[in-house]
Parts: sequence; structure tokens; C-alpha cells
Amino acid sequence: MSIKMLKASIAGVALSLSGLANAGIIPVGIQTDIDTSTLTNNGWSLNFQSAWSSQAAHDYEMFAGVALDEYVFIGALDTGTSNIALGAAVLYSDLLNYTFGNNTNDYNGASWYFREDYSMGFAAIGESVSLNSADTSNDAGSLSKLSWHMHDGYTAGYRVGNLKSNSSAQFQKVVFRSSATEVPEPTTLAIFALGVMGLASRRFHQLIKNSNKTL
Repeated sequence: MSIKMLKASIAGVALSLSGLANAGIIPVGIQTDIDTSTLTNNGWSLNFQSAWSSQAAHDYEMFAGVALDEYVFIGALDTGTSNIALGAAVLYSDLLNYTFGNNTNDYNGASWYFREDYSMGFAAIGESVSLNSADTSNDAGSLSKLSWHMHDGYTAGYRVGNLKSNSSAQFQKVVFRSSATEVPEPTTLAIFALGVMGLASRRFHQLIKNSNKTL
């Protein structure tokens, strides 16, 4: 390997690491009071938005165009603001796993349920859920559950925290999407980068040493 090729390889590794670091951030667990810019500045784009009481909020409308290997972030946006009062992210293919009765699936730090013929949503891991009220937890002031109807008879949202809110104008439904895969922790990236750069530097100096010997 020539010195020129080695330099190009080092530059390529640096660019790859930079691209990976900026590919997107997947928030883990239930998020409260998160600004939409936190998502859009980290690789997310708005896929759907409607009034909380909207009748045009079936799953095929909210997730139109989303690929199975993309992440979605569903949330309750405070009307007239950029603040998402409550939301969570999940891999779209995981979200689509049908849940029977009041069962849930634990994904990415939250318990999810999905019935395309009825409703979808999430609760904190360990909280019991009910299709009649989205969540039966009685934690006063708890902001840890969200659910939306999706059937033809009624598609409005009906739970944000402890608020049953079918016709509420307080919130809007938002769905963001991100094609990012899970990004390694910054420390992992740093260690990997330092290791690669160290090996490259060692090889670089060895080439210089060998080159001087042939002069």
C-alpha cells in the first residue's frame, strides 16, 4: 500500500464514521416535552399530522410510505406549538406485530400494542393496558401512555397520559419517520475511530521508515 492510498483510506474511514454518527438518533423509551426540532435535527422527518379528533387517521394514512426497516415516532403535539407532550419511537416492523386482547410487546423501552382493526399505542413497561381505556394504570399525573383509535367507526385519539381525549383540541397527532438504524454510543465510535487511526498511523510511519531506507 502506498502512502497516498493509505491517506485516502484514513480519510474514507473518517468520513464513514462521520456519516454513521449523523445518520440519526433513535430515542429510547417514552419521551415527554420534546421539541420537534430535536427529531428533525437528528434525521427524522414528519410523515403525518392531524387534529386529535380527526377521522382521517387510519394506520395506512399515518404510516404511508414507511418501510418496514424504518423507525417511527408517534406523539401528541401540543396544538400551536413545537412541543411533543408525549411520544415514543419503535421499529415499524415491530409496531406491526398484532397484539391479542390486552397484551403488549416490549420494544425500545416501551410496551406497544397494535390492532389495525381497533387501536394502537404504548404504555410504560410493566403497566397493564385495556382496549377500553388504553391503559388502566391509576398513577396520578403519570404521562406514560398514549393511544389512538384506527377503525372506521372512530379514528380519533383517546388517551394521553391520564386524559381521555377523543375530541380534545389540546393535541395533534404526529408521526415522524427515520431510516436510521440504531447508532452506536459516542464512546464506542470514539474508541473504534481511535483504534483505526492508531493502526493507520503505525502503518503510515512504517511506510515512511521503509521509504527512507531505499533512498
